[in-house]
Amino acid sequence: MKQIVALTFLLFSSFSFANESTENVVLEGIVSLDIPQGFSRMSDELARRKYPMEQRAKSIFTNSQGNVDILVNYTQNKVPDNQEDLLRQALSNNMKRMHPTAQWHSNEVVEINGHKYAFLELTTPALDTDIHNVMLATTVNGRVLIISFNMTVELEEKWLDKALKTVRTAKIISS
Repeated sequence: MKQIVALTFLLFSSFSFANESTENVVLEGIVSLDIPQGFSRMSDELARRKYPMEQRAKSIFTNSQGNVDILVNYTQNKVPDNQEDLLRQALSNNMKRMHPTAQWHSNEVVEINGHKYAFLELTTPALDTDIHNVMLATTVNGRVLIISFNMTVELEEKWLDKALKTVRTAKIISS
């Protein structure tokens, strides 16, 4: 019975998201992702202020208020393909070092559209609020690809389901 309820929920949630306005965008030439309507590419100036590290994601989308972001980063970090559990361990260890007080919601390997990903979901402290992070990471052609959907905890009720649905639309198109 639980399996039927879970399957019904997944089918309904996928169907309901398909009816919402989204735009399928190919990012970094290797992954497509359905971006929610109303998101646009973040300006370089805002990206430098919001994400001051030099290795920030090259593809950053934000909502019109600038308080919900989707980042896609095809890094130069080399990791052999099909090592998602090692990648998951490395990323989670890194996040634990950077944010020792983070509240963890998920830390596992998942399969989405036939491709395995490290899936991390956690809430981390920021200067004036907490940030809910939904992250996927995988390897493509020996390099790490990270997709992250971030929102303030005040916006979780409105955006968390959309974040989870958005990351489930990831499709590797070049490997």
